Amino acid sequence: MRGASETEDDSGTPYLEPVTPQQIQDALSAASAVGEDRIQRSAGGGVNLETWTHGSSEQRQRWFMTGYNNEPGACDTFAVSADQL
Repeated sequence: MRGASETEDDSGTPYLEPVTPQQIQDALSAASAVGEDRIQRSAGGGVNLETWTHGSSEQRQRWFMTGYNNEPGACDTFAVSADQL
């Protein structure tokens, strides 16, 4: 997301406008809303980590910010050990 506002097309125009703090907050809110822990709790059941495929609210927010604050490869969750997730 950050990189797209720093990357220009052939005419020198950035692909995206710079992201605002409100847009970052909105993205973090959305990441939290779709965390598997939150979804499972709101469905009235217990939280079952064994069924997760996309992470908790906290993990989704953390990885979003990792990707935003670093180079794109920094948020490659397949390349990190389980204790880093």
